[in-house]
Amino acid sequence: GGDMPRYDHIKFLGIDADSGWLESSGLEQGERLNIQDTAFPVIFAPATLDALKQQPNLQWMSIDYVAQHLPPTADGAGAYRQFGRWLTIHKANTISTSIRQVITQACMGRIGGNLNVHIVAGISGGMGSGSFVDICYIVREVIDGLGFNAANVFGYFVLPDAIISKAAIFGDPTKTSANQKNGIAALLEIEHLMNLEDSNEWFEQDYGEFSIRTQHKLVDLCHFISSTNMNGIPIENGYEYALNVIGDYILAFIS
Repeated sequence: GGDMPRYDHIKFLGIDADSGWLESSGLEQGERLNIQDTAFPVIFAPATLDALKQQPNLQWMSIDYVAQHLPPTADGAGAYRQFGRWLTIHKANTISTSIRQVITQACMGRIGGNLNVHIVAGISGGMGSGSFVDICYIVREVIDGLGFNAANVFGYFVLPDAIISKAAIFGDPTKTSANQKNGIAALLEIEHLMNLEDSNEWFEQDYGEFSIRTQHKLVDLCHFISSTNMNGIPIENGYEYALNVIGDYILAFIS
């Protein structure tokens, strides 16, 4: 019983393209951002592909490939990273606005003080693996725009072994293989983006209404969460285990 405790300076934002997941996430209405676009079969129709190829914000995308591998429904990205990334860039302005609102609300009435942003993502499903890089950099862009000079961005990235242990994926060779491939690609990206200054490279992306060009690391501190123990044995209920580890870690950090 009793009322839920309120923490005015702790805010949540769940971003996904799976309405079912968002609804069952335990997040309240104002804490959920659904970035699905049900019009995607029309957007990727054969007649529109040439126009898509001209868009400055889609120069990274294999548009013909994506058009031939569209997800079966509007929920999620069907394990295709490129589709997950397209949704993120397609909705980048909405994402940026939502993140700005959440950070502004969290810092309401606080003068100075530190801002800590904790970003949690699976990096082997199409949506998580396709979106986490852009989300991290949009968060950084928002923080810079709000004028914070003491802000930390922490990344918690759930590795494929924990995702593959979910009931919907476990024992399905196609889904398992897709998660492993997405995970490897994501890890290579993370390695590259954590070392931009050292290699004198830049993260650059046009998002339509704004663009980002930076040598910022992807996140200030990167955590990888596995559900395999030190002896190489999978932990039971690996996905729940991974989420609990992240929850405990963030709670300990906050308290």
